[in-house]
Formats: sequence, structure tokens, C-alpha cells
Amino acid sequence: MFNFLASCDFLPAVWSGAKLVDVLELLGIPMFNFLASCDFLPAVWSEAKLVDVLELLGIPKLTSATSSGEKHVEFVSIDKCKKASIPLSQATNPEADVLLAYEMNGLPLNRDHGYPLRVVVPGIIGAHSVKLLDSVNIISEECEVGILFISL
Repeated sequence: MFNFLASCDFLPAVWSGAKLVDVLELLGIPMFNFLASCDFLPAVWSEAKLVDVLELLGIPKLTSATSSGEKHVEFVSIDKCKKASIPLSQATNPEADVLLAYEMNGLPLNRDHGYPLRVVVPGIIGAHSVKLLDSVNIISEECEVGILFISL
């Protein structure tokens, strides 16, 4: 169980310390050993807020649909193997804090964490975030979420 938890890719970006301590105690894992082996701790992002980027592109804050009917924002990875979407109303809500991050904890993102750019959506675990971001598209229907498998 410890090896599974130590990978930490499945954990949310922000944890309540009390809840984490309780989980570790139940699993019999000393807190110090867990923290020393894991990089799940809440990250400090250097980012552009998606709402501000969209506003610069002409999509006003608190927009739920464009004049041509698009209602979702799609994120696509550089290798086109992963994509996800969120409602336009969430993307244009300043309180939603959807981020386009380029640094984590004061350092440029490395490839494992999404270099050159990654999407951070509060409430969505990091493992499901689109990393290696290539494009942000405004689309009419919610996209198929997940990893696309390519046959070689």
C-alpha cells in the first residue's frame, strides 16, 4: 500500500492536513516517511488565469455560451493523446480559478508535471489534468475525456 501511495499522482493538489494524517494513521504509515518520499504537497503555481486569457481573446467573464453557440473549453495535449473539457461558464468565472500553469514551486514545469504548460482545474486531481498543453479550443459539445490510445 505504501508504494501505491508514494507515487502520489492520484492525490488532489490541495489536502486538508487533518484528513491526510488520519488516512496515514489508519494505514500505519509514519507521516515523516510519507512526506519524505512524496511530492504531492500543495503546489504553488505561477500561472495565467484562464478567465483572463479568454477575456484578452474577446470572451467576456461569466460567459456561458458564445454568440455562435459554443459552450465548452477543450484542452489538448501536445501529442494529441489526452484531452478534456470544462463548461465555458466555469472557464470564464473568475472565482473558479482555472489556471494555465508554467511553473510549480518557483521552478519551470518539468516534463512529468506538464512542461511547457498545464491546466489546473480546482477539484480535478492532477492525474486527470491535461499536461503538455498544446491548444485551448472553444467547442459546442463536451469532448470525450481521457487518454486516446494510438496503435503503432
